[in-house]
Amino acid sequence: MSVATFDDTMLDITLELDDREIYNDIRSQVDVTVITPGAETWESVEVTDTAIGFYSDTISDGQHADVTLYTRRLSYYALAWELPTADVSYTVAGGYTGVGGYVESGVYHTTIDGVVTASNTRSATVRITNNTGYTIRVLSVKCDYSYNDYEKMVGNPTTGTQTLTVRATDATSIALYGRRVMNLTWPLGQTQEQTEGLAAAYLARYKDPVIRVKMTIIGKTDALIEEIYTRDISDLITVINTSLGLNADFYINNINLYHDPFGLPIVEWTLEYQRTNETYTLFTLDTSELDGTHVLAY
Repeated sequence: MSVATFDDTMLDITLELDDREIYNDIRSQVDVTVITPGAETWESVEVTDTAIGFYSDTISDGQHADVTLYTRRLSYYALAWELPTADVSYTVAGGYTGVGGYVESGVYHTTIDGVVTASNTRSATVRITNNTGYTIRVLSVKCDYSYNDYEKMVGNPTTGTQTLTVRATDATSIALYGRRVMNLTWPLGQTQEQTEGLAAAYLARYKDPVIRVKMTIIGKTDALIEEIYTRDISDLITVINTSLGLNADFYINNINLYHDPFGLPIVEWTLEYQRTNETYTLFTLDTSELDGTHVLAY
């Protein structure tokens, strides 16, 4: 494809604006993959924790002490309270006790039993009774309780296909020529971004009228004769015509060659305006020759 410049001193020219091929509302559909997250559920496991309360006063013979214990985490509700115990630190004299049988003099007494006298999902009241015949000091009271520990579970996601409609429109072209719709069909598997790019490219190509030019060249000079005989279909030429306001590149779409009665060659060319998007370079091939070591691939 070669380029030459033709000005209005060299030719007769006719300009036509063809709006028959205008499309200003480009539409296409694309299938996209849609991932739906799995459903969320809560599952519970019954676990045990220990509530601890402190009582630092003494409990004399025949007396009792009430200690209130609370669940450690207020967001967890106790299902049941177990048998409580009390840790004490006291040395008792020998004799029988109501909580552990006979205790020798000087033995370090570590635990005594308590009883839950009242409870709810938040707290429990534990009663420690000293009926051993001795005065003791209770340092801490413990009581196990069970509760449900909930854990969020997420099901497996599901994969589906959703069909989207992609559009590209030009408001100026629609206002001038009315809405002209082009429906594009592309193979499945194109992404939404690729389909939007294709729709935009077609809109740029077809939203404006096609400029067509018919021009006649008479071989009055050797340079013009050379142009008449060497030009081919799809050659790109530059046409300048001040009266028509033309200064643009055109492709040769049709060639009609004949001679006048005096033997001068005459050619009639039908030209089509080079659209803006036709000036883009989409890809190029390696400049190497396709010989035995080169393979044409994509």
